[in-house]
Amino acid sequence: AEALLERDLGRVGLRAEVESAELRGIGWLPGTDLATRYLMPRYHQTRSRYHLHLRLRRPLSGPCVVGAGRHMGIGLLARAAW
Repeated sequence: AEALLERDLGRVGLRAEVESAELRGIGWLPGTDLATRYLMPRYHQTRSRYHLHLRLRRPLSGPCVVGAGRHMGIGLLARAAW
């Protein structure tokens, strides 16, 4: 999973900006469902699904999406309050 994450961060131009990254099935935000419970198109259902906590070296402006589902609205990053 970490190799896929590194590849996907490189695809969106963020690999050099990453200070730390953590993948897990349970989300960090209250009310977030398990990553495996989010509905995906049939052709994406066999892919790994994780929640990502990403710490960057500098703030980003605008939306950022990462991963194979980024063109379908999956993988949208939200800014953490902490």
